[in-house]
Amino acid sequence: MPVINGSVSFYNNQGTVDLIADITGYFTATGDGATQTNFGPKRLMDTRSGTGVPAAPVGTGGVVTLPVAGVDGIPATGVKAVVLNVTATNPTQPSFVSVYPSGTTRSSASNLNFTPGQTIPNLVVVPVVDGKVSFYNNQGTVDLIADITGYFSDSDAGATHANFGPKRLMDTRTGTGVRQGPVTGGSVVTLPVAGIGGVPATGIKAVVLNVTATNPTEASFVSVFPSGTTRTSASNLNFTPGLTIPNLMVVPVVDGKVSFYNNSGSVDLIADITGYFR
Repeated sequence: MPVINGSVSFYNNQGTVDLIADITGYFTATGDGATQTNFGPKRLMDTRSGTGVPAAPVGTGGVVTLPVAGVDGIPATGVKAVVLNVTATNPTQPSFVSVYPSGTTRSSASNLNFTPGQTIPNLVVVPVVDGKVSFYNNQGTVDLIADITGYFSDSDAGATHANFGPKRLMDTRTGTGVRQGPVTGGSVVTLPVAGIGGVPATGIKAVVLNVTATNPTEASFVSVFPSGTTRTSASNLNFTPGLTIPNLMVVPVVDGKVSFYNNSGSVDLIADITGYFR
């Protein structure tokens, strides 16, 4: 979220609601911070299959620790933080999951909140300590999935971040950015982003999008991936009929575009940009 006069604002449309905000980092113009390298998405962890960690749900008060440094294209040294899309599925009780640096004291911050039977994702930027990150489940049991889209490091080859917006780039309900109409099962819509809405026409490595799925007709998932590349098993949004759900994502840009895949049924998709890496 861009910062003006040192503050950010939160608006509620109707009724009343309590809001909680946990900070994980910030962007500055000083050049002192880490740069980001975008790649993927790639699946690093799945407790259902034993990918990255043992094959078992995470129990009450349980912690699983995932090695990330030196894994699947991530450098073995110099990694400051990783960008993960974390999904909770098959929960047996209302609970929350916290993702935090390995070996540190867990704070009260949560990353995922869910009820029994729900599948829900959220983007997490988590610092890396000793090459690992940890996942804590408060109660019941839950399966956890983590897909990486990039990492922060001291590398001069990494990208720097520019904040602006938020601005709406895509809405399939109105035909903004793409053709008008829901995205049907097994189909893909591709959104041009380079040179659009204030985004530079060249040099863009990735965009930061808040993507919302609405009006789904079936239980399904949406994957957002670099245009023209082979889509992986990673998902960004999971939903059931009638649900409206958003998630933040950092997606690499290829040929100035990003693509959106819907697995089944039909769903309307909305994408709001908040920044980009160059």
